[in-house]
Amino acid sequence: MRFLTALEQRRNITKQVHEDITFQSITVPSRDKGRNIKVHLHRPEGYDSTKPTPVLVNWHGSSFIIPLLGSNRAFCSFVATRTKCLVFDADYRKAPEHPFPAAIQDAEDIVYYLLANPDKYDPSNIFLSGFSAGGSIALITASTIGPERVKGVIGIYPAVDLTKQHVAPEKRMLAGVVVPPFFRNIARASYMPSGQPRDDPRISVIQAPTENFPKHIYLVCGNADACYDPLVKFTQRLKEAGHRDIEFVSLEYMGHGFDARAKKGTEAEKMKDDAYAGAVDLINRVIGASG
Repeated sequence: MRFLTALEQRRNITKQVHEDITFQSITVPSRDKGRNIKVHLHRPEGYDSTKPTPVLVNWHGSSFIIPLLGSNRAFCSFVATRTKCLVFDADYRKAPEHPFPAAIQDAEDIVYYLLANPDKYDPSNIFLSGFSAGGSIALITASTIGPERVKGVIGIYPAVDLTKQHVAPEKRMLAGVVVPPFFRNIARASYMPSGQPRDDPRISVIQAPTENFPKHIYLVCGNADACYDPLVKFTQRLKEAGHRDIEFVSLEYMGHGFDARAKKGTEAEKMKDDAYAGAVDLINRVIGASG
């Protein structure tokens, strides 16, 4: 599974356009002595290293088992060229070798590293983002670290409820894939140890206390994606709790991973571009308001 999925994703990566950024592979120390976490660093043009810089940390999709660091390079480049953010495209440990909570711990370690270096990174403007499993990691990490430290979070088709299997409300699909239930079962069994409650908020973030989330939240999902209905409920729950700056972008006929499979010149590509632009708009608006 890893080989076939990675092979397809590598083809997508090589097709992506690299914009005017400085790209560098670095490592960040983890909580485990002698173990580092790999990061693809995207520096915006005109980056000034003499003052603290806002940061977006992104986590790729993986079903928690597939190593796909770099698969969101187009998004990371897009953000780096259109905001004041350094973009950390961060890796994390994968199951079954490293089951829950290894991935969440690695994500927390990245954020704590940024907070521990306020001379380099602006601690008042740390944003988190992710796709699929990476979107789940971004939301979970935002809720565990808290709104005092995380300014905003962006989730692109994240899975917010792993307590059961969900079905997409729309069968028709213009772009994306249907993740087979058998694959989801394998991935979840690999990620979650036997006996681990699936309603743990660090697994099903829809269960997390609403006050744990940052003020600014941007979510995207197609209605041909099984992640759709839980995200609708998650958004409604936060709105009812008083979150005013939460936006859920619903995309008609888009499946899981629609952005990676959107063909040039199609409606799916326009939806992808608009979804990415919405994330940039949130970051720029929030940084502008705080600056």
